[in-house]
Formats: sequence, C-alpha cells, structure tokens
Amino acid sequence: MKLKGKPLPACVATVMLSGKYSGSLHIRSADKAAVVVVRVLDDAGTLVFEKRISDLSSQWRRYEFEFKAVKEAVKAIFQVGVAGTGEAVIDAVSLFSKSALDGGGFRPDLLAEIAEQKPATIRYPGGSFASRYQ
Repeated sequence: MKLKGKPLPACVATVMLSGKYSGSLHIRSADKAAVVVVRVLDDAGTLVFEKRISDLSSQWRRYEFEFKAVKEAVKAIFQVGVAGTGEAVIDAVSLFSKSALDGGGFRPDLLAEIAEQKPATIRYPGGSFASRYQ
C-alpha cells in the first residue's frame, strides 16, 4: 500500500492488548522526507508504543519492533502511517502477541476452543491446512 504523509491513522487494526508483542513490516521509499510511524494506543487513546522509522531504502527492507503492554486493553488501536510530507510503500504488516507466537501463530484462546470441539480436520479460508494444530 502506498501512503503519503498525512495524519495517522492511515491504516488501523483493533487488537486485544495484553503481554509482549512482536511485529514487522516491509517498507521501500526513495523519498528522504518519509518517516513511517508504527504506534499502538490503548482503549482510552493513550499512547502505549511508538516507533518512527526514517532510515528507509529504495529497496524493500524488513523492519521489526517489540513492545510490552503495561495494561490490558480489549480494543487497542494499531496504527501504521507516514508522518510529514514523505511517501512510502508499505507491505506485509504483522503484529503478534508472544502467546500467539508460542502457539505457532494462533491465539491460545481460539486453540483451546477448537481443541474442545475435537475436529478431525481443520481448514481455513483459502484452503490452507492447519498443520500446526495438535
């Protein structure tokens, strides 16, 4: 997605916030004025985490970030955008809790609910097989 500098939020996802998180995104930009901002706000709109990325390249590069939630939030907001007047292309944005990463990328609460149903096979939209499910 190509983003020009404008007030955040340019892209927003609502997440449940509790514990440690790891994330990444791929960015390319030949625009030296571009500054990509990744931030998380809690339910009340208070800033929990912010990372400003300014060492951009005209080639695709992966940028990683980590943070720990200091309080639980059911409807936290995850924002990615370009601050100022610059322009950047952003792709493959991800944010995972440590508990989800420990479960192979699946939310532990969903895995528990699925396991309780004892299904013989699990398929997700798009036809990918959940081979990590046990």
